[in-house]
Amino acid sequence: MDGRGAACFRRDRRVPKSHARPPGQAHRRGGTAPLRRRSRTRYLVVRRARRQRGDRRQGVRDRQSDRARLPGKLDAKAARRREQGIRSHQPRDASAPPAEEVTPPSLHPHPRLILHADLDAFFAAVEERENPSLKGKPVVIGSDPKEGRGRGIVATANYAARRFGVGSAMPISIAWRRCPQAVFLRPNGKLYRAASRAVMDLLRPEADIFQQVSVDEAYLDASSRGTFEAARALARELQRRVQKEQNLSISVGVGPNKLVAKIASDHKKPGGVTVVIPSRVLEFLSPKPVRALRGVGPKTAEVLESMGCRSVADIQRYSETRLLSAFGKFGGFLYREARGEDDRPVDPAWEAKSIGRERTFAEDTDDYALVRRKLLECVVRVHADLEEEGLWCHTLTVKMRYEGYETHSKQTTLLQATGSARDLAYAAKKLAAPFLQGRRVRLIGFSVSRLVPPEDLLPLED
Repeated sequence: MDGRGAACFRRDRRVPKSHARPPGQAHRRGGTAPLRRRSRTRYLVVRRARRQRGDRRQGVRDRQSDRARLPGKLDAKAARRREQGIRSHQPRDASAPPAEEVTPPSLHPHPRLILHADLDAFFAAVEERENPSLKGKPVVIGSDPKEGRGRGIVATANYAARRFGVGSAMPISIAWRRCPQAVFLRPNGKLYRAASRAVMDLLRPEADIFQQVSVDEAYLDASSRGTFEAARALARELQRRVQKEQNLSISVGVGPNKLVAKIASDHKKPGGVTVVIPSRVLEFLSPKPVRALRGVGPKTAEVLESMGCRSVADIQRYSETRLLSAFGKFGGFLYREARGEDDRPVDPAWEAKSIGRERTFAEDTDDYALVRRKLLECVVRVHADLEEEGLWCHTLTVKMRYEGYETHSKQTTLLQATGSARDLAYAAKKLAAPFLQGRRVRLIGFSVSRLVPPEDLLPLED
């Protein structure tokens, strides 16, 4: 081979002018094609620069040029898709194996797949199941409304009642005024706990790790399923079984962590399944109200609104430094949650955080002897709940609400956990004493937290 031919194959040299193709003249088939004047690397650099400066029309021309330059690559890609059994515009070769014998590639794999299952309007749904005549009617679970003079609150309401503006934690008197035609029922804790156990027994075997967080909510770690498509299929199957075997509706959220999964379960209630893959977490969270984030209550929401933050997208625009200066340590937590970051594991050893009881008086009262009696009734009920669950407590709290809904609380933490009714009563009276002077009382409550099984407190040796 002479020197001129060698120059055509060396990538570090340009084609001699003597060998350049005359304008309009095609190369002969099988002949030696000259090198492109611009290398592939240079071409990519130029195209990237055009994208950075926003030259959209040139970007379109670049893509058209790509398709013209690389027809072989496109053909090869189509061939690979046919080999993998994926639907193609071209007919499948009759000699290829049947589609069922080919395993399609996994879509959206992820190392963490977390489900949050949330029973829909659970208390009301159980009442409707037990009494089918309630179907289609507004049902409110809570205190006796006394034709609008009741003093308690709403525990939950079914979706028919929610259309009238009735919601959980609303004063029962307001609920009655908004929907007087509703069926008002007192809570039946024993019935609800039995229904909850039946549903949780259905969910638990399907999870790698299972964590029940309340009577009607649970997290399932399904990471062994491998992909979000498999996790979605599991969610649909759980919905079907809960409906068929327990006649209850459940919503399921699927996400890469507990935070996203919980918000997703509330996205399409009732009876919805929402799957949020990692690449769409920010898009999913952005339009949500700030109260959707964990730890954002009414007071924090007020501060955020004063900063111009009404949605999660508004929080995302703030730097972590700015949020830390406004909220302290909670600012860093808020910064991460607004971006869908949450590394909490699904914890099977998690227990309920607290057990409590409250009493609302028919009228605001300054009869402190009556208030103390009602407080002790709350203590007795909490102690019974502790015994039923087989737990002791470390922290005790008394809650007092005065006329005008002004609420205060006081708590104490014991060095040694207790399950004694006498210890609970003594601590409750001591905590309540500073509140019982000079003001009329609307509500009294008692709760315990930092719960532990008594066997955890036994010494290792006799």
